[in-house]
Amino acid sequence: MARTAAPLVEVGLNTSTLDGTGTAYDVSNGMYIPAIPAGRDLLVRLTNTDDDTALTVTFLAGDYPPAMASGQGNLAVTMAFGTTRWVTLESGRFLQSDGTILVDVTVNTGKITPLVLPKGLS
Repeated sequence: MARTAAPLVEVGLNTSTLDGTGTAYDVSNGMYIPAIPAGRDLLVRLTNTDDDTALTVTFLAGDYPPAMASGQGNLAVTMAFGTTRWVTLESGRFLQSDGTILVDVTVNTGKITPLVLPKGLS
């Protein structure tokens, strides 16, 4: 089955950005973050909205090439119930050959929001 897209939210420079609703986790099919524009950084907001169950969100190692650091493997982020995590991702580790980043999750209780940061912040 096809993975579920987690649409990008563009964050503007010196302006406000509406806090999006995010995309509900899809345990059955997995998820993907679409390709981001060249030269931009990615910040991902993860939530666990359950009241008693922890979950793990795993960002899968990328293809080599283009992901030169894919040998470092997956990144698993474990979250207690009712929490929010912010994760920065390096394309050199997680980028797939089609430009996407693949995401797996263990529980459907929460949402993912990939934020594309403006150029010139780093």
